Amino acid sequence: MNLSIAIANIIIAFAGLYLSLKQHRLGTVVWFLISYFMLWFIPVALTDEITHIQKFTNGTIKIDQESIGKTLIFILAFNIIFFISDIVFYRMHRASIHIPIAFKWGERSNITQCVFILFLLYGTIFYYLSTRNFSYTDYVENVASWPMVFMWCASSGICLAALRKKYVIASLMALPFLYFMIHLKIRSFALLSIIPLLIILYLQFSEGQQSFLKNWRTYAVIIPIFIGLLFGAAYSMNTKQDKARNTSIFPDAGMPFGCIIITEGIRKDQISTGFDALKLYGSNISNPFRRLFGMHTPEIIDPPVIMAQIFEGFPKNHKTRYHYPVLWYTDAYLAFGLLGLLLAVFWSAVLNFWERLASYNASTFCILLPVYCWHAYMLVRGAISGAAVPFLYSVYIAAIVFMTIDYSSLIKRYRRPTSLSPQPESKKSALFVTATHSNKKLSAPTMPL
Repeated sequence: MNLSIAIANIIIAFAGLYLSLKQHRLGTVVWFLISYFMLWFIPVALTDEITHIQKFTNGTIKIDQESIGKTLIFILAFNIIFFISDIVFYRMHRASIHIPIAFKWGERSNITQCVFILFLLYGTIFYYLSTRNFSYTDYVENVASWPMVFMWCASSGICLAALRKKYVIASLMALPFLYFMIHLKIRSFALLSIIPLLIILYLQFSEGQQSFLKNWRTYAVIIPIFIGLLFGAAYSMNTKQDKARNTSIFPDAGMPFGCIIITEGIRKDQISTGFDALKLYGSNISNPFRRLFGMHTPEIIDPPVIMAQIFEGFPKNHKTRYHYPVLWYTDAYLAFGLLGLLLAVFWSAVLNFWERLASYNASTFCILLPVYCWHAYMLVRGAISGAAVPFLYSVYIAAIVFMTIDYSSLIKRYRRPTSLSPQPESKKSALFVTATHSNKKLSAPTMPL
């Protein structure tokens, strides 16, 4: 029974991934992450009993098949609601989404590019000086700093260079992010550099080509990889559960076990955090403005800290910050129990909003594509408050750069040309939209309707 539910989750996730790929949406990032994590619920579903020893108390937690099934059903319901909501919200605004992947930039873009390179140089040098002796724990406890803010801001410069097809510049600008990712063991640094770069490269090189979803070679590659991942999941994870989070070579592959353990702990102790995660999410987005006006920052315990208390017996009021985000299903259940399913609708609306805003024009695409990648990963991973961290200052600074140097590039909206003759339904993805930039008519492809 549990295996059937886990397979149903994979089917829903892959259906969402297929649709988003077919529509060339940024939402593909979200569905890829969901699909990835759903694969690792297969070993969970095949487990007769989960046994987990808490790190701080040496207490033993045992979860039987019935409890595993309850959590898997909750996840399935969440995925179905999110799938339906995502389709509905996308249909509401799909005509407004135009990803400008073939946009011809004006001369002022050179100045903008130089500004972001200077930001990167300043951020890299001073962030290195302040973190060269840092460990992962030091990073967690000392996240915010101005050099890091300016380095993160430079991620918009990577996107700008890639959209201008200056691939060498984009690659060189991504190198400091890779260094800090390896040095601090923070994989999410790639979400602000390599992942946006790869997305732009895919969009550019797939333009005008046959959809890879219609190419048999795609499935000849994907299906063996999928089967290999399933076997890898069964092999690399110890289903007898010595330590769920350390039994796989794949990133975050132990999270499904943590999700089951923490969700059962929430049910058993009837723990609820209510709107705390959402309050922290909104607080982080508005933090620069609140500081500007001297407004007080709310004192709220981050829900992943509560999760760490359940999972590892982490003591309350401990001097060291220890948190353990375990997928947005756990966060939703921790917040409102079964009513947490409504968060599937909420997050679908939020992600579609950011997708639409990022696709408004080429400048907003540069500013918000890295943020969208970080945002999507942190949300699905369950670090809700952390999903808003890049919004603090770096995004606002990037917006100010575009606004100051070339204001028109930030407010111009792309439209489909009226001169294009009607095309068959199958060729809609080849439509182009026009934009006016520096008093010249330019062209950029739109997304299929």
